[in-house]
Amino acid sequence: MEQIPNWLMQRAHLTPQREALRFEGNSWTFQQLHDEALQLARKLTHCGVQQQTRVAILGYSTAQLVQFIYASMHLQLEMVMLNNRLSAEELQYQLDDSEATVVLVDERFASSVAHSSLLTFSEVEQADEADVHISPMWHHDATMTIMYTSGTTGFPKGVRLTLLNHKTSALASALNIGVQPNDCWLCAV
Repeated sequence: MEQIPNWLMQRAHLTPQREALRFEGNSWTFQQLHDEALQLARKLTHCGVQQQTRVAILGYSTAQLVQFIYASMHLQLEMVMLNNRLSAEELQYQLDDSEATVVLVDERFASSVAHSSLLTFSEVEQADEADVHISPMWHHDATMTIMYTSGTTGFPKGVRLTLLNHKTSALASALNIGVQPNDCWLCAV
């Protein structure tokens, strides 16, 4: 079975001091982003989030959200990416349909979500850490994200995107427009 390197771990190894993330005047190197994501992964583990399960994530587009996404990737979680512009009813539909075991949520959205296992970003950040093994390699056919469709008739449908889907998309972009060491990409999903 084909495997893909853990992207953040690999970048932290190859280019630890290169800028990985810039947000509102702050920046993180690949090593700093990796270290923060690893710490959050240990905190999530302490909070009871089990590796290779499904979580839903709801937050604002911030550096904090990026750190939670990478922590989730380190734990090889299937991430249901929730849109913070949805109504409480629309969010509930996606939570029920996706069967996410845990909801990771920015506390500003906590009242919009009803779930038996809800963890706010602040609760996780304040938690203790637990030991966890972070795999340096991922299976290419593992589901990485589940995103809900729009523009269809009826209820939105959850679309599973594997690691290979995300890798292929990145490679297609690189082949189409090229990649330079100092490139800066806007992530808009």
